[in-house]
Amino acid sequence: MKVLLQSIGLALQFFTIIPLKRELPLTRRHVTMMFMLLASIGLLIGVLAASVHVIVSQTSWQPLTQAFFTMLALVVLTGGLHIDGLIDTGDAFFSYRDPVRRLSILDDPRVGAFGVLTVLTWLVTKLVVLQQLYADHALAVWMLILLPIVTRSMMALFFTTTPCAKEKGLAHFFKTTSNGRYILVSYSFITMIVLGIFTWWTASIVPLILISIALLATMWYRSFAIKNFGGLSGDLLGAWIEGLEVILWLVILFVYM
Repeated sequence: MKVLLQSIGLALQFFTIIPLKRELPLTRRHVTMMFMLLASIGLLIGVLAASVHVIVSQTSWQPLTQAFFTMLALVVLTGGLHIDGLIDTGDAFFSYRDPVRRLSILDDPRVGAFGVLTVLTWLVTKLVVLQQLYADHALAVWMLILLPIVTRSMMALFFTTTPCAKEKGLAHFFKTTSNGRYILVSYSFITMIVLGIFTWWTASIVPLILISIALLATMWYRSFAIKNFGGLSGDLLGAWIEGLEVILWLVILFVYM
């Protein structure tokens, strides 16, 4: 029980804005459990974002304003950590350099033009999709809960199946400290449970479509990361959470249009 509680604390520290000013152990058991809890972190973020959605839906605000506050909740709850990874990944990839040079750009704290363009494209796309769903009264609570669960589950899949691009950094530490097999097996069960619950909730095959696309997209992203960066890094992990979420929102938009 103590290991579980400490692992929950680690997951909250590393993947949300929730301030836990405690020094927690980073043993193999703790790090493995932390990654196994990522879907639960997604559930927490989804429930909180869905709560914001329920509140703004009761107002007379325009769909754009409602969409803005719902999107803001999703950004704030993660502390903008994953967006930082998206910016760095955009800078590095669109430099069109070799993988070694791209990795050095990932480590550069400065923000370049391509990083700015990447995050602006991401923000506008997400805002427009949410605005359209609000305008069509198509945005549902289950969507806001499911997507953070799926994106973090896919991040765990990407993490466990992709070699590290460099032998340093937080991602390398987590990779060498955790038990990837346990994480992978746990998410095989978690994905089936999530699929069953949300299929029952929605009485549709949309959750199956979303999870299937997420799996295929993650396999593609794995190849993309290896080809262009030599493997995974912390920035690439964060970028995939945000990138995959936008992909799934676009799928939802096309399905419900």
